[in-house]
Amino acid sequence: QAGAPTFEPEHAKILEGTSGFDQSQVFSGGDGVIYMVTPGGKLLWLRHAGWRTGAPTFEPEHAKVVGTSGFSQKYVFSAGEGVIYLVTENDQLLWIKHTGWQAGAPTFEPEHAKVLIPNFKPESGVYTHVFSGGQGVIYMVTSDGKLMWARHLGWRTGATGHDQWEKGGADTVVGTSGFNQKHVFSAGEGVIYMVTENGNLLWIKHTGWRTGAPTFETEHAKILEGTSGFNQMHVFSGGEGVIYIAP
Repeated sequence: QAGAPTFEPEHAKILEGTSGFDQSQVFSGGDGVIYMVTPGGKLLWLRHAGWRTGAPTFEPEHAKVVGTSGFSQKYVFSAGEGVIYLVTENDQLLWIKHTGWQAGAPTFEPEHAKVLIPNFKPESGVYTHVFSGGQGVIYMVTSDGKLMWARHLGWRTGATGHDQWEKGGADTVVGTSGFNQKHVFSAGEGVIYMVTENGNLLWIKHTGWRTGAPTFETEHAKILEGTSGFNQMHVFSGGEGVIYIAP
């Protein structure tokens, strides 16, 4: 059942021997890859080989530096396949591709992130969350709780221009309220998780995720019964139902 409150195991387990996840930002790159941004702006890479089962196996044993500077931005997230988006403090949307994402090689294309959108902000207020929905979809949550949608058709190559964005790059309101929670992130294919201030995990599915249609499987996000303790520093999806929590 979609959005059923079933977990394996029943409670989150500590991946033995792990430490060093208390960085500025921590997010998934897909296929077990975990990126971290240090307070000094370095990009770290680690691969959780046991991501599907929760086995505490990592390659390498400790995260390694793949990017030496420039990653300390307002929002940093991956669209998968090495693609990384950054939103700067002055509201520019940047794109860079970590060509060495599968093995952790420190190779990027281009060498420095390039500007996709110079003025990436809502008409009023600010974005409180910006994250990938997969396949070029970018979600933004406004300060008044709306969920916005955009789709970068040129996400794999970093292509720019109005024709590289669905609907010419216009932000589309797909959800009108209730999305301004402590954490908001996507597991792909329209599935959106939210963590409330009291640590409950919410689930909702944006059935119009490919086109930006304002359609959802349920009218409101539902609380996954029995969930608590998710109000930690970093909470993000690893794909295929996997959720990581870094206190």
